[in-house]
Amino acid sequence: FFIYKYVNYYKSWKIEFFICNFLKMSSLSPIIFSGLSEAKEMKFFNNNSPEISYYGRWQNGYSGFGATYIKTRFTGTKIGLLLKSTKIWWRVYIDNEKGSKFTSNGEILLADNLENKEHEFLLVRLTEGQAGIAYFGGFFLEKNSKLIFSPKKQYTFEFIGDSITAGAMNDGKLNGSNYNEIGDNEYSYGPILARMIGAEYSVIAKSGQGVAVNYTERPPFTMPHAADLYNWAF
Repeated sequence: FFIYKYVNYYKSWKIEFFICNFLKMSSLSPIIFSGLSEAKEMKFFNNNSPEISYYGRWQNGYSGFGATYIKTRFTGTKIGLLLKSTKIWWRVYIDNEKGSKFTSNGEILLADNLENKEHEFLLVRLTEGQAGIAYFGGFFLEKNSKLIFSPKKQYTFEFIGDSITAGAMNDGKLNGSNYNEIGDNEYSYGPILARMIGAEYSVIAKSGQGVAVNYTERPPFTMPHAADLYNWAF
């Protein structure tokens, strides 16, 4: 793996790397995951709303890499999503409160019974791109609630690599069928480093992806490599 580019230069820093399996936490109230039966009674904010900030590779609400994320702020006591992503795992933070990993293939209620005030919101895709393309359609809020733009941090780091950079199998033991579930790109070295120095991040990574040769590739070596992958949205 390698760091492709960075913005800003720090004269000195102390970098500490952690084994991150123990960082998985259970869902914290009032973060919940349930079907959004009341969606028709709520106000819908489309994915092109200017108050929504996208990080990593997104295109019209579609995401094809891990560690892509969405930030915004909102008012009110509940929030839901339109999120279609079979076999892809996510994590949500509301006011920096960490929720459990979850999947969704439609409308989902993420939190209810929140304090009626302005809240910070962060949604992170944990599963790497080989699991497929996910679609984020937008937010559901109460009728009198609104989205508020969340400012971007000053610096952004971008990381390109293979399975280590993609966070493959860093949240559990492989049992033959749970590969996507035990990946956690949010806790690969790139996002950890970016958070340590207060920066945004972008991860362009896929398991087995090489700079010149891929893990399973054989001559004549005509498969797409890291330089080709860099120009792809998915």
